[in-house]
Amino acid sequence: MTTALTSGAADLSGRPVAVSLTLPAPSTELGSAGIFAVATAGFAMCAALLAGCAPVGLSVAIVFLFAGPHNFFELRYFLSRVPSRLGPLRGFFLLAAGGLLCLFASHLCLTWLARQHIIEPAVSTLAYGGWNTLFILWAAGLVHNRSLQPPKRDWSLVWPAAFLCIGLNWLGPAWFGLALIYAHPLVGLWMLDRELQRKPDWRKAYRLCLAALPLLIAVMWCQLARSTPIDAQDFTTWQITNQAGAGLLTGISSHLLVSTHAFLEMLHYGVWLVGIPLLTMGISGGRFKPIPAARRSIRWQGAVTGALALSAFGVMILWAAFLTDYATTRDIYFLVAIAHVLAEIPFLLRAL
Repeated sequence: MTTALTSGAADLSGRPVAVSLTLPAPSTELGSAGIFAVATAGFAMCAALLAGCAPVGLSVAIVFLFAGPHNFFELRYFLSRVPSRLGPLRGFFLLAAGGLLCLFASHLCLTWLARQHIIEPAVSTLAYGGWNTLFILWAAGLVHNRSLQPPKRDWSLVWPAAFLCIGLNWLGPAWFGLALIYAHPLVGLWMLDRELQRKPDWRKAYRLCLAALPLLIAVMWCQLARSTPIDAQDFTTWQITNQAGAGLLTGISSHLLVSTHAFLEMLHYGVWLVGIPLLTMGISGGRFKPIPAARRSIRWQGAVTGALALSAFGVMILWAAFLTDYATTRDIYFLVAIAHVLAEIPFLLRAL
């Protein structure tokens, strides 16, 4: 787009001559990328400030407000990424769904057995180590399967890396589980980066923000390294500190741990509730991307609509349960939430 300017001038005989100058218009795309970068950086800094000042309060608030809605938007996003007919992708999605169901069911079973003291702590540790091993093998199988699909990738190092992770896991299965807790919010940031590949200027600005993220976390750690540990007198506070790793990282202030975890969770919710919905709607002209399976037949359309309606109803039920008994509901929610943690892996791989 250009802008034309006309000015008056005179030739050698003194007669006026119209001179037209064409100037390039300012780049709206660059401006929008700048706004996106400022908004992203501002959100991250506000989240870090809140997490540092009131880590427990922020953790309670964001789970109550955003846990249910973010599950709905994740489901909506995942359905929009499943092709209407699987075709050559059938093997990949069958492996993804089968592994997810088996890992989810076994995780629930192990957790119940451990909490009921049916199995000894030593046996529980071995069982979780076995679960971690199956999880790593499943994820490596998905990566290998994805590498064989067009565009084909040379991901031959996936199996050596998987066996290395399995060995590290058996050095401390509980540490591996804690690593998953802190790595999970980063998956959402990665998925947003993949969605931004259709907006190169935005993606450059976003990656600059991601590059500054370690610095922001380092500042948090410097400020909170000697902070007073959180006094976990009630069950909810104990849940929050334990989830952040206070039981394992005993030499680090629980205030720092909870602040870091709450900060990462805030970024995770921001991606799924704001970043990805607004981005996908903006690219598709202000509407959500259509769900391919819903266009197969009336029956499929009803199934998709029913799944989304059930998910929306679940959000209401979750809010009501939080209001009734926050601590118990939070405990059950994070036990079940392993399903959407697992589901993010195959959809991230499909975006690569």
